[in-house]
Amino acid sequence: MAVQAFRVAAGVTVKRLDQHDTVTRVTLVVANRGASSVYLGGQGVTAAEGYELAAGEKLSLELRPSDLGLYAVAASGSVRLDVMQVGWS
Repeated sequence: MAVQAFRVAAGVTVKRLDQHDTVTRVTLVVANRGASSVYLGGQGVTAAEGYELAAGEKLSLELRPSDLGLYAVAASGSVRLDVMQVGWS
């Protein structure tokens, strides 16, 4: 089991949140520490169509390599996200 914790600045350019290319599955906890919402989804996520994670909210989910990653984007500016990832081989 590998545990990683890191910060991501989500802006108007889509940013990948997970780093699980070498494990079978990964649990992610994403906490929005910014003052505005971010939007989560696949590689083509947009503020208009992503899952909204409002300021102060947290989300936990499990991903497998076949899920192709979790991405974030902000409607404007930059939003700080704290990410914890736990992976199993």
